[in-house]
Amino acid sequence: MIPDLDPSKLMNYRAARSLKTRNTRIAFIGDSTGAGTETGGTTAQVLHSIPMQMAAKLRARGINAGANNRFGCASGTFSTLLTMDSRVTSTGAWTQGATLVQGGNAFACAAAGSMTFAPQDNITKFDLFYRDGAAGRNITYNVDAGGTTALNSSGTTQITKTNINAGTSGAHSLTQTWALGSITSIGVDAYDDTNGRRELSIWNWSIAGATSLQMIDNSDTVTGRLAEISSGKSLMTPDLAIIRMGINDWRTSVSVASMVAS
Repeated sequence: MIPDLDPSKLMNYRAARSLKTRNTRIAFIGDSTGAGTETGGTTAQVLHSIPMQMAAKLRARGINAGANNRFGCASGTFSTLLTMDSRVTSTGAWTQGATLVQGGNAFACAAAGSMTFAPQDNITKFDLFYRDGAAGRNITYNVDAGGTTALNSSGTTQITKTNINAGTSGAHSLTQTWALGSITSIGVDAYDDTNGRRELSIWNWSIAGATSLQMIDNSDTVTGRLAEISSGKSLMTPDLAIIRMGINDWRTSVSVASMVAS
């Protein structure tokens, strides 16, 4: 038996799989090979990534699975993301923020603008994750360019999740629009829960160019990368994390010992 596949080391995942109340969260944490970055790639290159392909292969075997998510910018700039993930479009002042999250830097906006995420598969729900904070950091959101709903900061810095109903299963989009202050959006996960359907939600948390040391950055101890995976403390804690990295450590002359220690 391969040690890493020892069932006794996958108790959290096995327990989550037995639940009928929510999806099982599987996070891929790695570098550009996981993020889906391709040399000379098109705006569809993220759809070729390992998490996307894994979801497709599982569905082909009759297992409910999806990878309809976008966490972080995944690349060096927000404009680069727009050239690699056709599911994301924006207007106005949306950009890459300073908050380091799983999947890259968070999305940020401090003036008029909107950002839309349109998943590749049919879905019924969106989970919007964002960095709550001081009062006066407000957005509105809408589904399929419909009526808007206000989402106002509470005054407490924390990771917050809002569940949004998209309607019957089909192609849907979620738009976040700046309303007031400086806002930080961590990401969106979408899925189909028709008739109580549950799935393996495969989250792409890979970052192009990331090293092992960057992946354990803890500069934001409340909503940053390690806070998001803290067991029992976060709405984003995965049930299973698949970590694939090392290319950028090798490329930047980080020793194997240092990478393993990270």
